[in-house]
Amino acid sequence: MAPSARNASPITTASGAASLLAQLPMFRSTPRAQLAELARGAPRDDKLINQLTPAQEQELMAEPALLLVAICAIQQMRVDEMVELYELDEAQCVKLLLRLERIGILEVHENNRIRLRLARTFAWNPDGPIMRYAKSQTPDFFAHGFDRAPARLPLEQRYPLSVLLAVRYWEPALFKALRRR
Repeated sequence: MAPSARNASPITTASGAASLLAQLPMFRSTPRAQLAELARGAPRDDKLINQLTPAQEQELMAEPALLLVAICAIQQMRVDEMVELYELDEAQCVKLLLRLERIGILEVHENNRIRLRLARTFAWNPDGPIMRYAKSQTPDFFAHGFDRAPARLPLEQRYPLSVLLAVRYWEPALFKALRRR
């Protein structure tokens, strides 16, 4: 074995691996940030979930706390924030996160850090259990005023916000009655 190979230390950091990869011809034009993610083993798009199966969605719907933790994780909430805001203790929250990991929605890492396994194109099944539930909640959603959203507040002063953005052909009956025939 050559002396330089014997004395070489193993790469133990993502930045070290990224530096090594940058030296290889095929990676020279790849931005450093992408190389660091590659070295860390970032999930590849082909391994990310675009949509859950109806059975997976039903599993979420069968237990409100599981659905809650899934939505919180998707919204980038940390475990401590979930525990502070909802009636969950850390052990319950982690147990639910591990179930979500088994389903494939996320990964639980050291110190309960969460890494989503959802593709940017992720969507709930259009006629699946979660969308049916969301649609059933629209009367409640619209039954309340639309006050302006608060500025960035501490967690204890924030309240849940939902945004509805939809585009479809729709005309109120009042206007349809005034259309030319």
